[in-house]
Amino acid sequence: MKNCVQSKEPDITQDESPAEPSDCWVLKQVRYFTEEYHWLYIHQKMLGCRSCKKYNLNLVKEQGLHISKEWSEGKVAAVGDNISKQQISLRKKIAKHKNTQVHLKIEQIIDKSKLEVMPNHILKLSSIEEDNTKKIFRTAYFIAKNQRPFTDMPKLVDLHQINGLHMGRILQTNKACGKMKKKLCSEIVVNKRKLCIIVDESTTLSHKTMLVICLRAAIASDEEVITFFFDIVELPNTTAETIYTIILNNLSEYGLTHDYLKHNFVAFVSDGASNMLGRISGVDIKLQRLYPNIIVWHCCNHRLELAVSDTLKEVQGINHFQLFIEKLYTLYHQSPKNTNELSLCAASLEEKLMVIGKIFTIRWVASSERTLKAVWNNYSALYEHFLKASNDCHKDSKEKAKYIGLKRILGSVEFVHNLGVMHDGLSELANLSLQLQNRSISLWNANTCIERTIRILNSMADQPGPRAEETSLACANLIFKNVPLINYAKIPKINSGQFFRSLANNMHSRLFTFQASNTATSGNTFKNKYEDLLKDMEFLEPKSWPDYCDIQFGDKNVRRLTAIFQVDETSTIQGFREYKGTRVISEISPLKPLLVAIKTIEISSSECERTFSAMNNTVTSKRNQLTTQHISSLLFIQCVGPPVIAFNPANYVKSWILNGKRDANEVCCPKRQIKNSDNNYSQLWKILNEDKV
Repeated sequence: MKNCVQSKEPDITQDESPAEPSDCWVLKQVRYFTEEYHWLYIHQKMLGCRSCKKYNLNLVKEQGLHISKEWSEGKVAAVGDNISKQQISLRKKIAKHKNTQVHLKIEQIIDKSKLEVMPNHILKLSSIEEDNTKKIFRTAYFIAKNQRPFTDMPKLVDLHQINGLHMGRILQTNKACGKMKKKLCSEIVVNKRKLCIIVDESTTLSHKTMLVICLRAAIASDEEVITFFFDIVELPNTTAETIYTIILNNLSEYGLTHDYLKHNFVAFVSDGASNMLGRISGVDIKLQRLYPNIIVWHCCNHRLELAVSDTLKEVQGINHFQLFIEKLYTLYHQSPKNTNELSLCAASLEEKLMVIGKIFTIRWVASSERTLKAVWNNYSALYEHFLKASNDCHKDSKEKAKYIGLKRILGSVEFVHNLGVMHDGLSELANLSLQLQNRSISLWNANTCIERTIRILNSMADQPGPRAEETSLACANLIFKNVPLINYAKIPKINSGQFFRSLANNMHSRLFTFQASNTATSGNTFKNKYEDLLKDMEFLEPKSWPDYCDIQFGDKNVRRLTAIFQVDETSTIQGFREYKGTRVISEISPLKPLLVAIKTIEISSSECERTFSAMNNTVTSKRNQLTTQHISSLLFIQCVGPPVIAFNPANYVKSWILNGKRDANEVCCPKRQIKNSDNNYSQLWKILNEDKV
């Protein structure tokens, strides 16, 4: 009960100095007064009240009660020009303070707490007071969840009150904060969950270099593994040593200590930056020295982009195709007039206009596929716009020549052929990229998806895909989407067989390994370790088992997995042998810790990219002065927090009150002042509010 009213300050006995009594008191007087008044203490020759300092009166909501600052801080000094007058002044001050209403109230609380009859302050709150505070908390949570500035808080409170809700007197300003991460970390540590750490760097609008830390672990359920945003930290520099230190310090701050990580840290995931995955002194090397069993994983989505980049360098004609698409992007992105003209052409052809972006930029391959889809769907509208613009008498000869050139390229057999080939290839790559970004995908499933995509690409090298087949027929008939085609030899034609085989080979080289490498396949340590891990994991799949297998079949492989993922070997082997007998995994609980540990490996840093997108929506040009701590709290609510309808503020209201904060109906503080609106429009408002039709 006592903890309900104690403040969070350090014990005041650390500041007491009985060896330095007031100049007007001798040691005998000091002993007498401190024994007579148990709450009295002496600090630097001045008096103070132990009770008033140690207990927080914010929890006792009664109007007119205020703790004396002098007594609570130990700054009550003697007054007088001689010792006798000084002694009298101290006795009067002690007697006066002893009988003050606030001191008596605190002493009453202390006496009740000793008898353990004082009810919890939370229980003292009436249901109305608690409900009003919950309403304020829900409103603040709504603002954070929906990426709104907290200057909206007073406006939303006013709106609720106009709609008939009582929101209390206070807590209606734009000052708010909260923490939920410790709950998650406590659940992870208590249940000894295996952990994967995903990190990435980015820069805010205010030019701060930030490090995003995401975690992947089994939460609540023993089988469901979740990837979620954890924290964002400002980096003083981007050296590997700094990032390594910040990651460990940040995790330790929330209870994920070295002792916990030593037994439960299974994987580290990042992009391919040299400071993250450097072969000599990257963050991965430093972590592996501390935790030798961890798997260092290079994000599959980044490696897919590297494979596409390798193909761009190998296959002739792709660069020319890319330059033309970028010309289209520049033409419509920088000129609203051109966009409006294209919209009119699309409307006349009853086509839905799609946005044309760039291809093969820093964005992932799915965005390139959307651009090609836009060009494919709006092909007729683009040609119609170029045709009209090339004959527009209001344009000068230079402008007309530009549109004539664009029309010639767009209406060429070579471009249409390239468009079909690229559309088929990027469609498959985009599907794979989106699958790899899925939060629930496992390493084994990701490997299966990659293998399937490579087989599709190899097949398309010999048999054209649906788009390539359509464009091949159109080129033979010299008409595509009702647009006449011409031969234009200046445009290089992409060799479809070379293009698809190059994609398949580069994906095989880049993706079937722990880290992408340009070195030869033979002797690649990362590739060999990856293949060994997959071979061991394959023994957990019943499809790979023979019809009749020895009782020790696969035991050696499972033992290697238990060593890598640090799970109990004896119970896991026992569970694996039962699994071979029943072939029903749901009934084998001893094997589940290993299966969950394997699922804990994240194969993509896409969660970090999602966080960067949320950060860009939060740290806008008008909110670029947000501190890193505020950004982290807001992002955690936006990315991880439950929807507003599912948010239960009860526990947070209790924590708020127990920390000495006021509830929404507090009367011992000023109420928010509502600013008067500009009355220049008062007459206009009267007309708008009149009850007339």
